[in-house]
Amino acid sequence: FRSRLGLMSHFSMDSAWWAFNVANQYASTNFRAINADIRAKSETIERRIDEQKLAWETSILNSNSNSGSSTSSSIMEQLGTRAQHLAQSVVDEWWPFAFQLMAKYGQGLVVYNETYAERQEYPAWWLDSRDVGFSTWQPNGPYHGVPDDEEAPEEVEIALS
Repeated sequence: FRSRLGLMSHFSMDSAWWAFNVANQYASTNFRAINADIRAKSETIERRIDEQKLAWETSILNSNSNSGSSTSSSIMEQLGTRAQHLAQSVVDEWWPFAFQLMAKYGQGLVVYNETYAERQEYPAWWLDSRDVGFSTWQPNGPYHGVPDDEEAPEEVEIALS
């Protein structure tokens, strides 16, 4: 699958790269939950591709052996054409999926339907981590990048020794 419109510096809905990149970038907002949806979708697509590939190979080999025109170039051309159509169908399917992720996981919620949604929350262990900085926030700012054990409270230092 190729599109001359598919540049990293130029957004295009005709680009496979952008379709997958949008979903990938959005997954960083709640990786555990969103990545699970992405993996489930990609596994479904991969199974369909494997099934179609096997069916194509069987069909093309049977039709070429019956017609007597089983040149490797004609077989490759047929497989290439089918693969291009399949790639386009995957891109066409992925765009609505990427936007559905935004609807489901937007606004700090996980929206299941029009009447039920749950708040997305950071886990307490993350919020309390000194590496993250919320628990050590000072008027002059957090101390990002200082590992927990370098400025650990005295009770933690005792427990570690």
